[in-house]
Amino acid sequence: MAHATRSVGGARLGIRLDGWVLQDGNYTDFAVGETRQFALEFGYVRHERLQPTTGPELSCEAVNDDALYRVRADLVRAAKEPMEDCFILDFGLLAYKEWMVLDDLEPPKAGSRLGGQIYLNVDYFAYMDELSKRHGMPALIYTWRIDEIRLETSPTIKVEHGHPLYVGPDEGPIKVRDPDRRRWRNLDATDAWADEDSYTLRCTLLEADAVQSTARAILPSMVGNRWTPAPGTGAENPVDAQELVGLTVDEAKNRADELSYSVRVIWPHTRAVTADYSSKRVNLGVNSHGVVVSADVG
Repeated sequence: MAHATRSVGGARLGIRLDGWVLQDGNYTDFAVGETRQFALEFGYVRHERLQPTTGPELSCEAVNDDALYRVRADLVRAAKEPMEDCFILDFGLLAYKEWMVLDDLEPPKAGSRLGGQIYLNVDYFAYMDELSKRHGMPALIYTWRIDEIRLETSPTIKVEHGHPLYVGPDEGPIKVRDPDRRRWRNLDATDAWADEDSYTLRCTLLEADAVQSTARAILPSMVGNRWTPAPGTGAENPVDAQELVGLTVDEAKNRADELSYSVRVIWPHTRAVTADYSSKRVNLGVNSHGVVVSADVG
C-alpha cells in the first residue's frame, strides 16, 4: 500500500502541545516564527472511535479551530498487542498512535481504510525516542513554521463516567474543558513552567521530506540561524546552527569549540552556561537524554 512519504508544503494545521511534554524536556519552548520539527501523534475520544469506511479518497478536514479533524485514512501500520508497536494513519500526512481499538474493542488491521474524527498532537517522545528506530518504520518527522501559539483558558466542568467527554478511568468524576465556553489566549512563545494546561500551535507545513531523525533534517529553510566563525579559525563559510540538532550535547559543544564559539546549554530542568570566550554564542536546547533538539545564535 502506498503511503504519504512526502509532505505537501503550505498546509496549515492546528496541533495540540501538552505542557508536560515541554516540562519533561523533550522540546525547548516554542516561539512564533520558529521553524521546528516533530512527528504527529493522533488521538480520538472514546465515544467516537474511528470506523471502517469505503470512501474513495484520503481526506483531512478541520472540524473546529482547535486541532480536531475529520479524516478518511489508510492504516499503513498496525500493532497486535498494546505497546508492541504502533498504528500509523495516512490521511495525506502520516500520524501515529501507540494503541487503538474499534467499537468491537479489537485493534484494526493494516490495510484498513478508516474514517472519523481525530486530534493531532505534537509527538510527546515515543516516535523520536523509540519507534523511529524500529524496522520498516516510516519517516514521520515533518518540518513546520510556527505561525500562532494559543493557550487554552476555557473554564472546566465536572462530568461523570458515561458522559461523552469522559476520558478517564471507569470510576469517579473528572474535570474537562467546557466545549460550549472555549477561550484562548494568544502568546508569542510557550513557557513550560509558567503556563498551565495545553497549547494549540497553528503551523504551516514546509515543503520537505519527512525524516526519521532530526539529525538527518538539515534543511535550506533553516538558514535564518546561520552563525559565522570567529576570525582566524580558517573556516570560510557560515555554518547553519541547525546542523547541531540531533547531535549529543558533547558532539555539539565540540563542533562549536572548533569554530571558537561559546555554548549555552539549556537542559530541561536546570541551566548551565559555559565560559563566554567569544563574541558569538550558540544556544543549545538539550532534552533529558542529552540530545540537542534546538540550536540558535544568541
